[in-house]
Amino acid sequence: MAENFDTVPLHPERWTDKAPFLGQWLWVLFWLAVPQAMASLLMSSLFSSQSLPYLLGQILQVVYLLGCGLVLLKLSSVLACYRLAGICCLLCGAVNAAFSFLPTPTDGFLASLIPMISVASGLLLLLAEYLEYKGHSQLLEEVDPALSQKWSILWKWYITCYLAMIGSVLLLLLSPAFALMVSLTAMVLLVAVLVFKLVYLYRTAMVFRCWEFAAQPQAEPCEGSRDTPDIPQ
Repeated sequence: MAENFDTVPLHPERWTDKAPFLGQWLWVLFWLAVPQAMASLLMSSLFSSQSLPYLLGQILQVVYLLGCGLVLLKLSSVLACYRLAGICCLLCGAVNAAFSFLPTPTDGFLASLIPMISVASGLLLLLAEYLEYKGHSQLLEEVDPALSQKWSILWKWYITCYLAMIGSVLLLLLSPAFALMVSLTAMVLLVAVLVFKLVYLYRTAMVFRCWEFAAQPQAEPCEGSRDTPDIPQ
């Protein structure tokens, strides 16, 4: 269903004093999401794990996780759910950095812990994404309900892609060719989801960056309040 974003959004009073702060840090979060999208592509099955693009993807992923964690902790002064999301991102960033740039144990007790640490890191990343999307949706509930709903829908697509990639690993036991097809499809969809995340983060940041401008009754819509593509529901 097409939605009209050219109207001035509702402005609950509780966000008036916090709008400049939210606009500033959501804008930083938007730029940090750029390396996240690039890292997902470079670390996909399109590149060998020993290739230069894959290494660059690992570096970008660590930069994103650590930077995002710090920004989300900063935003936690406004919404509490950002705090746990930030902590999860920092923990995942530390694990990714250790696995990417430190020698990996091949035997002994530490080597036996690696699979469990990898699974735990993946679950923490999933939780961080959920809490981040939830936070953005809550911020916009009384400001831009349509955009708030889009964040909720985007999370459903993210978890679908994530589960599909896990399922493709299990499918290797049955049909390697089909597993590869599922994995590639899930990866392409995940990159699409991250592109939508960039678009929605831009619009979310602009809502608060343009707060005072949009509050003027006769004002034209601020840049960033225009209609944006919808991810299928």
